This record gives sequence, C-alpha cells and structure tokens, in this order.
Amino acid sequence: MVVYLAVIKQLKRNLKPITSNEINKPNVMINLYRYLCFIMLSSAFLMLTIDVYATSSFSKTGNLEVVAETITGTVRDANGLSLPGVTVLLRGTTVGTVTDNNGNYTLEVPGSTGTLEFSFIGFATKEVPFNGSGIVDVTLEEDIRGLEEVVVVGYGTQRKTDVTGAVSAISTREFAEQPITRIDQVLQGRAAGVQVTQAGGAPGGDVRVRIRGANSVLGNNDPLYVVDGFVGADFNTVNPNDIETIQVLKDAASTSIYGSRGANGVVIITTKK
Repeated sequence: MVVYLAVIKQLKRNLKPITSNEINKPNVMINLYRYLCFIMLSSAFLMLTIDVYATSSFSKTGNLEVVAETITGTVRDANGLSLPGVTVLLRGTTVGTVTDNNGNYTLEVPGSTGTLEFSFIGFATKEVPFNGSGIVDVTLEEDIRGLEEVVVVGYGTQRKTDVTGAVSAISTREFAEQPITRIDQVLQGRAAGVQVTQAGGAPGGDVRVRIRGANSVLGNNDPLYVVDGFVGADFNTVNPNDIETIQVLKDAASTSIYGSRGANGVVIITTKK
C-alpha cells in the first residue's frame, strides 16, 4: 500500500491538469492519453497491492505450526510389576522410545491424537489411543500362546516353557493316518537321538531301541518304559491306537527321577482317557 501511494503521488507531480483553454489546443490528446495511462497504472498497482496483501495474510493463517505433545506413563504387567525395555511406538511412524528400569517412558508425538503401540517379548502387543498430552499408563498381558503345551517329565507334567532338558514329544496326530502296529514303529524316525533297529529278520521279531547310543558293553541298553505312570511296563502290550502322546527323556536332568534305571533314557507313554 505504501508503494501504491508513492506511485500515485509521483504521477500527480508529473502530469499537468487539462484546463478549458487547452481543450482546443493540439496537445489536448496528449493530456488525455496521460490521464488514461494514469488511471490504468493506478488500477494495476491497486490490484497488485491487494494480491500481495491477500497472499501474505493466507500464508500467516494457512501454514499452521504443528505442536508436539508430550506423553508420559508407566508400563506394568498383570501383577503390577514395572517392565523395563518395553517398546513404545507411535503407530504408522518411526517415533518411539523404550521404558527405563522403572517402567517409565516419555514420548513427544507430532500431533494431539494418535495410537501408541506397546510391545515386549513374552507379552501381547497392546494399542492405546490418546488425545492430547497427559499420562498413559498401560498393563501388558502375557502372551501364553504356544507356551502352555504340557509335556510329561518324570512322574508329573510341566509346561513346555519350563522344560530345560532334552525331551522329544510325539503326538497321535503324527501317525494317526499310518498303519502302525507296534510302538517301535512310532518311535522310528520321529524322535531325535532315538535309534530303532530289528534284532532279527523274522516278522514281528524283537527290536532294539537305543537312546543316544549304547551306554554299557555287558549290561542292558534298553530304555526304561513308563506307561501311564507304571514304571517298567512292557511296551509290546500297548495298542498304538490307544496312545495319546509319547515323551522321550534323553539327558541326565530329565531321567534323574528314575535313578539308575533311567541311565539308558526313558520313554513315557500316555494313553487316551
């Protein structure tokens, strides 16, 4: 606007007004031309000033500055214990952090709304929406999928996650569609470290079952068989169609409950109830 007024003032200074005596003079057309140019130039500068003002006003109101929000909180498990090392991530972005030793976290997010993802090993991932800055406390639940499978160890059962020894498990699903008539056929090729061989060439003859090889030169190398808790059972009397699961205990930690009888390994057979 200041430029526009300065131009108007300069044009008035250079242009001479037309009087009644000069109307019939030869230079009257020149003066008319000067006034027309003045009006056109003034209009052009006026439009330019309006356009510049409107553009600057839009740039001030249209480009809104994004305000970062700060979110804090604590992550605990179902028992109320703090969880360190939990990953906190703003969904759809790479903005994230991890909880400290006390389970606390602080995260600055670009915006007032969104969803936080909390993930940790052994726990189910949880998504929590937020609206503005504030405190977002989260409780994570344990992910028990695949960790609650029960295997037989010694005289009892343990969860698969609690088993630290060398245990091979065979379920009835693995041989349900095969023509199995003996238990040794179930073990053959299905349990790591277990060798099943024929003692003779006669059909239905005795078989040798060795777990991790032979342990004695003169003694018996057959494993110990436990059928539904009965120690020392004859596996030849068990119908394969009645078997639910077979666990093979191979190391000293797993077979220690049976003492010296489990030195060659233990085969635990659980039948269908």
